[in-house]
Amino acid sequence: MSGKYRMIIFDFDGTLAETFPFMVSVLDQLADRHKLKRLDKSLIPVLRGYKIPKLIKMFNIPIWKLPSMATDLQEMMHQNIDSIKLFPGMEKLIKDLHEQQITLAVVTSNAMRNVQKVLGEEIMKCISYFECGVPLMSKASVLRKLLRTSSILPHEALAIGDETRDIEAARKLGISSLAVNWGFSTQPALEDARPDFLVSSAEQIFKIAC
Repeated sequence: MSGKYRMIIFDFDGTLAETFPFMVSVLDQLADRHKLKRLDKSLIPVLRGYKIPKLIKMFNIPIWKLPSMATDLQEMMHQNIDSIKLFPGMEKLIKDLHEQQITLAVVTSNAMRNVQKVLGEEIMKCISYFECGVPLMSKASVLRKLLRTSSILPHEALAIGDETRDIEAARKLGISSLAVNWGFSTQPALEDARPDFLVSSAEQIFKIAC
């Protein structure tokens, strides 16, 4: 193993896969189904600078509704899965990291079947661990479980995500955090969360990891 880290942990939505445009396209449908107020889409650029708990509170979303909303969103995505693609450079990045004998993992709130379909069989074989269906605010506990299962120490891992909660979850466990600026959270929001690294390309990730 020649990399600086023994394990790289990827988020999926907004990090590996460009799912945000699809999610925006089904927001009204999701709101109607769960009897919530529809979102004024002109507010989205501003809302992307907020943390998830603040958004939940702003839109008066009952915590008990979150699991069923997540399930419905996963099902909607599955029905339109061919429209979901990996971000440029991510397929090559995963293959290159795998060739460096770095253990790869995916930790996501999305469903396993969606992850499988988007990644494809070849990329799936490069990844050793999958933790799917993770509740929105439970990432730290799942990362802890992953470290225990894989016998990887916190300082040997790098967690990659597109949201401030990804950074916060990694920090809780002493895992290095890398934020990508092409996902949900805005660059200023990511900067305020103080990740160890903030990048704008897959090539930068490889240089940091190796």
